[in-house]
Amino acid sequence: MNGSQLRTRLGVVAASLSFALFTACGGPTEISDESLTESVKGRLQAERNLAPFDLDVAADDGVVTLEGTVEAESQRVEAERIARSTAGVRSVSNEIELSDSPPAVGSPPPQAPPIDTD
Repeated sequence: MNGSQLRTRLGVVAASLSFALFTACGGPTEISDESLTESVKGRLQAERNLAPFDLDVAADDGVVTLEGTVEAESQRVEAERIARSTAGVRSVSNEIELSDSPPAVGSPPPQAPPIDTD
């Protein structure tokens, strides 16, 4: 085998290895919108500060939309961070809103006014 043939074979081997590493280490893979939605939902529910909130997640071609209501801006930002860091997410549309009046920590639930029996 001469030098030219050796370089050609080494080039083919190097290209094959590069392709194998690229696909094995996170190259483009298709994730269904349903799988992506479930993955993001699961990660949000696993987050202690977000678990109490009923957040809606929808995915369309790798674009995740978050909807719902949380108590603090930090929770809104955390939900977006979690969604963005989920494998397969191309972008996030964060439509989560802040509640108007977050309940005070440790405050009792509101009570109904007394009934006038006169």
